[in-house]
Amino acid sequence: MNSSSTTPAVHILLVSAQAAPNLLPALDPSLKPQEAVLLVSHKMKERADALESVLRQASVKVSRLSLNDEHNFAALQSALLDLASARDGQQIALNVTGGTKLMALAAQSVAQTAGWPVFYVDVDTDEVIWLGKDTQPKKLATQLRLPHYLQGYGFRLEEGIARPSPEPRHEALLKTLVSQVGSLENPLGQLNFLAQKAEDSNKLEVALTPEQQDSRSLEALLRNFEDAGVLTTVGDKIRFTSEADRGFTKGGWLEYFVYRTLESLHGPLGVRDKAANLVVVDESGVKNELDVAFLARNRLFVVEC
Repeated sequence: MNSSSTTPAVHILLVSAQAAPNLLPALDPSLKPQEAVLLVSHKMKERADALESVLRQASVKVSRLSLNDEHNFAALQSALLDLASARDGQQIALNVTGGTKLMALAAQSVAQTAGWPVFYVDVDTDEVIWLGKDTQPKKLATQLRLPHYLQGYGFRLEEGIARPSPEPRHEALLKTLVSQVGSLENPLGQLNFLAQKAEDSNKLEVALTPEQQDSRSLEALLRNFEDAGVLTTVGDKIRFTSEADRGFTKGGWLEYFVYRTLESLHGPLGVRDKAANLVVVDESGVKNELDVAFLARNRLFVVEC
């Protein structure tokens, strides 16, 4: 008979669209198993692939039990009873959080017969609740970070995690832009277009049109950026100090502001991890850039600037 006081050597995981409930206990030092057995329906094969990749990186052996018909309770029970028989004597625990309700019911009934302890993961509180045990919920030590979370849902990061911080010379400019964003809407739009044009040409220099040269509001805004050392204006041309400054001009300043605001809200929002300018690639190879992303309550939130 297994006991929740002993770290189980094997976790039985019911694969579903949500990766976090299976990843949290499997990566936790006090619960991490040597092996995870994934119960996978036809619809969840891609989710199982993503989950397996994270577990293997964490040095957890992975095997699978394919479920031919997740809507057939008797067939689910039979497959699980065969699994229990084949693994008789092993220290096994069932994570009943994932899967369909029918899968969970079938798995729990077999767990009762086989003597497997059963636990449920509350992703909102990071607690493991052992079912049928007179014990208090256990707080998990592991908190998911963006790389594992995204990988668990089938995304990979094309680049590393960026956690930006504005340079001291940007501080006064950033305060001006945030406090006067309403009145600066038009010149900011023009400057954003110019910075994008320079980026598209892979240059740090871009020419102003005669209309832009005559715009007093754009001239005043350019002076603010010039005072911060972000760019210089010579005649009818703007020259950006660096690629980073060009990105800051193109809208990076707003990402900095949102990122900094998140830092001040870590406690109230329960922020676990955050990053800016994440380039993620999905299973079909499609790339997307996330301006600002953060994890809270084991859920991903994305802010588009």
